[in-house]
Amino acid sequence: MIQILFTQKMDPRSTDPIDENPFGFITSILQYEEIIFTCNEDSPDEPQRQTKLDIIYKDLAFDLIIEKKTVNNTRSILFDLATKDCTIDIRDTRITELKLLFKSWFLGPTSLGECYWIYDEQSLQYSQDLYSGINKAENLFRSYIVSYMSLTYGIGWWEKVAQPIQKKHSGRIDGYQNSLTGLSGINVDLFSIDTRDLTALIQNDYLINIEFVCSSKEDITTNNTKLRQLVKSHLKNVDAIKYSVKSNSKGNFWDELSRHFSNPSIFKEKWDRLCENRNHIMHNKLIDYNMFNIINTDNNYIIQELKEVIRKVRTSVRTIEDHEFACHVYSTTRDSDLRNHGYHIFSIEDIQNYYQEYILEYILEPAEILLYFHSNSIIENQVDKDFDFTPGSTLIGATNGNTTFEFEIIDSAFDDAEGSESYVTFQLTNSGSIRTLVLYFRNLEVEIDNDTKEYLPVSEAGFNNNDFFDQDIIEELADFLKK
Repeated sequence: MIQILFTQKMDPRSTDPIDENPFGFITSILQYEEIIFTCNEDSPDEPQRQTKLDIIYKDLAFDLIIEKKTVNNTRSILFDLATKDCTIDIRDTRITELKLLFKSWFLGPTSLGECYWIYDEQSLQYSQDLYSGINKAENLFRSYIVSYMSLTYGIGWWEKVAQPIQKKHSGRIDGYQNSLTGLSGINVDLFSIDTRDLTALIQNDYLINIEFVCSSKEDITTNNTKLRQLVKSHLKNVDAIKYSVKSNSKGNFWDELSRHFSNPSIFKEKWDRLCENRNHIMHNKLIDYNMFNIINTDNNYIIQELKEVIRKVRTSVRTIEDHEFACHVYSTTRDSDLRNHGYHIFSIEDIQNYYQEYILEYILEPAEILLYFHSNSIIENQVDKDFDFTPGSTLIGATNGNTTFEFEIIDSAFDDAEGSESYVTFQLTNSGSIRTLVLYFRNLEVEIDNDTKEYLPVSEAGFNNNDFFDQDIIEELADFLKK
């Protein structure tokens, strides 16, 4: 479970005290009231290559095997510590406490020499626990980046990634994709990016102005080729000349991302530290309880922060679907409130019917009566009561000798939005005189009432310029018929 090695150079003329009495030597060093030692060897006082001890620490039983080897006057003592109960959780703090007591005792006044940590299952378990959490944090960060980049930059967001990162990615992606047969065909660009690079995806552009004085025997003010050559030659020795550099960062990707975080500086600090510690874990470095707590605390903070950030990003951009849903909720609530008070928003069909009813009642039927009583003098006439709004549709047509009267639709547009304006444009031709007439329709306008919290109309739906519209047309037709 845990193996600790101590090495020490020995004087060949002296006697090694551990050889005389291994059990007594070890127990004299491990003087701690909560540890109970029992030697399970038949002759504990005889020199042994290997000594076995039973240890009880805070009601937890351990086997301790001590193995001593001496080569070329260098003594090596290996302590192999294991719990007797294999079902005990390796993370048990008593295991942590006991191994640290061993380290402090044998590095103390009775030092056994240089200490090497050979094997530590508890450290391995810490690493496994931490890496599963770090893996989750990495994938949440990637999820955040994909969500942000795709919503911010669209389908071509990968082209916005810094060129050095793209090159690093292209050099390693082929082998990865060849092995990913089960998930072939999907975009895995982000999964080949190093963890540290996730906060620096976008290339930072800088505008650098260098000002310096250079001398030339030639007039270079009008010769761009010589000017470039002179500047290049001086820039090679830029450290040797006086110059000033003005740099202006065009964009910083982390600054762009940081607005989503509750405390950007703390997140960045913890993320950078997690990236560094991730490498320790990946390279099988020793992890103690203190380091485990630091990494675990950072990781938990990052995971919770990223979950909230992803939620913010996905709700911060108003999508078409969001807009459509909001419009649906609004229109449904508004229409229900209006119906309760006997109103409604006119649809396009409603608006067209409104126009047709008005034109039929106030223009076409009166025109038909006029034409009927002048039928003897009129060679040809027509009234189209089944008209539509197709441009060029003639509603009234009459011919009296060489003169004509014509009333037709030349344009129309209908809008069923709240408070919108629709129109129909007519052309009136009377004996060669042409006039254009436009009839406007305003849809119902609605506001929410602060007292009742209901949507109520603030203006009626209807025509806003028809006071003399129909009279003008009928009067024009009457004048035409008198000629």
